Amino acid sequence: MKRLAVFAAATAGILLLVEGVLSLFFASSVRALLGPPASPGEREEPYSPTDRDRAIAAARTEGPFRVPEDPLVAYTLKTESQLTYTEGQVTMQLVTDALGLRARPGPPPAEDALRIVVLGDSVAFGFGLGDQETLAAELERQLAGPLAGRVACFTVAIPSWNARNAWRFLLDHLGVLRPDIVLYLPVENDLEDSYGVNEAGQRRAAADPASELPLLAVRAVRAFVTFRTRELREAGDDPSARLGAVAIGSRLGGIARARYADVARTIAHGAERLGEIHARLALVAFERSDFHLELGVELRRAGPAPVEIALLEELQKDDTLGIDPHPSAATVAAFATWIAADLFERGWLPGDGRAALPPVAERYAARRARPPDRPDDQASGEEWSRARNERLERALEPRISPDTLQGIYQVYGGLNLDASIATQFAAVVPRGRALRVRMAGLPERPELASLAVRVRANERVLGSLSVRAGAECEGLFELGPEEAAAAFDVRLEALDWTVVTVRGKSWVAAARLLELESVP
Repeated sequence: MKRLAVFAAATAGILLLVEGVLSLFFASSVRALLGPPASPGEREEPYSPTDRDRAIAAARTEGPFRVPEDPLVAYTLKTESQLTYTEGQVTMQLVTDALGLRARPGPPPAEDALRIVVLGDSVAFGFGLGDQETLAAELERQLAGPLAGRVACFTVAIPSWNARNAWRFLLDHLGVLRPDIVLYLPVENDLEDSYGVNEAGQRRAAADPASELPLLAVRAVRAFVTFRTRELREAGDDPSARLGAVAIGSRLGGIARARYADVARTIAHGAERLGEIHARLALVAFERSDFHLELGVELRRAGPAPVEIALLEELQKDDTLGIDPHPSAATVAAFATWIAADLFERGWLPGDGRAALPPVAERYAARRARPPDRPDDQASGEEWSRARNERLERALEPRISPDTLQGIYQVYGGLNLDASIATQFAAVVPRGRALRVRMAGLPERPELASLAVRVRANERVLGSLSVRAGAECEGLFELGPEEAAAAFDVRLEALDWTVVTVRGKSWVAAARLLELESVP
């Protein structure tokens, strides 16, 4: 009997091992291999990957990202992993948790701990910093003494998330995170469209399912400007004086204004949801930028704005990583001290532990931003916004030329690395009486031998251009009184497109933009 028991146990162990190997590597099972074949007409249950299957598949990819369930979140990091993350000149070693976020260092928090969420994108994430140097980790360390260890701070942030990505993730996981306080760090690229994730687990520029114009990727053309600037400077031409006013972040056109309104609605909805669970919200402006001021004006247009905590008046190069414009560990430590002191002063934390907080380094002490305008200063905020945009409108270039980079900052998006436009292209230009558009067909693309490109000004259709493969074409379109009175949006809509390969990557493309001009 003893031998029989040992044999049975060994057999069971072998079967469990085989079952594990089949499940892990072949998405199958012993039962599936050894069971009787399905009889004719019998319907097999379709295979549906579980969360575990998806985590295993994501772990095998080269990139650090995975696809979450909520399409408005767009992407998170791989779950429960040790990752090497490289972007630009920065390489980081990361540990992630079960939600695909940067893991909170240390043991699990006490059940009665006060819970603080640091929400946002790369600044909140601690880009370029170690796990112990993030804003959440530093804040928890500084508050641990005054709160007798009854505090837990969580990083709910991923590099290049926009406002909707960050807030949607937080709202999806309120039951797990259970925040008492949310510190949201808005940044200017919150105004841009979401990214996606490709098959290799890498971030990709993709259509944003939440956008009103999903075929137009609204995103600054940073890569194109970088590559073309390098080429022009090597040829002895510096384009920096003719780049124009930055469209994304201004309020010059309808698309720009809609972006601010959308972020404000996202924040207002999040604040409402947090209020339902009695959690407090503060917006943390890490520097007093035009974007933060403009967002404050937009939020006050809709009603009482959330509490705002101002940090630095200006983020200087010595406050950053040096090789990258994100805040350094020393700067983040100062941020944490200022935030902790502010939370005690507001009565959001029990007691008053300000005396126990570490002093702010001398180089930061005198550079704290003055308190932001209060809600009753809406009139002065509106006046500032109007004056700013009048200044930006005067800085607009009348012509947009990808070749010379004239006016290139005025592009909302839709420009590929080879100066071709994707399915849609949009930009803002100064007021004018007519619009001139010059384009060229993609050479050797028989599928686009003849292509119609619709031209819009402030969403009004002006007409269309007929573009032929390998040939240039030009159109002059009369503008109306609205476009003669103020800066206006131009949108080019290709009615067909194809796929091209540029620098080893595939891109959707329709035609090449040569020039766009608002004729005075």
